[in-house]
Amino acid sequence: MTVYNHLKKLHEENEKENLVIFVGAGISENYAKVNDNKSFPSWDDLTNSLKLNDNSTKDFLQIAQIYQDNFSINALLKKVQDLFPNNYEHTKIHEFIFELNPTHILTTNIMSSFVKTT
Repeated sequence: MTVYNHLKKLHEENEKENLVIFVGAGISENYAKVNDNKSFPSWDDLTNSLKLNDNSTKDFLQIAQIYQDNFSINALLKKVQDLFPNNYEHTKIHEFIFELNPTHILTTNIMSSFVKTT
């Protein structure tokens, strides 16, 4: 399928109000404008910061569970919150996604740039 055909299909689905956009971590990590000199962590950065010395697993959920078991749920939440910037703004990519007017936007991102865009 050509790029044109893909775009045509997206347009058709949008016209039928079936367009769903999935926004992954790359939008936060690469496009959010951060104002406090702290960047969004990659998954590797996040999980590596939670790994304990004796933890060699690569399973993200298991790493978080081991951290929580050794400390507490509150310690896990604080550790994750401390890794993320507190002061950031949406950028043109966020506005562009909203201008597409998809039926839904799905995201795993821990950020409010999409809320701020509306």
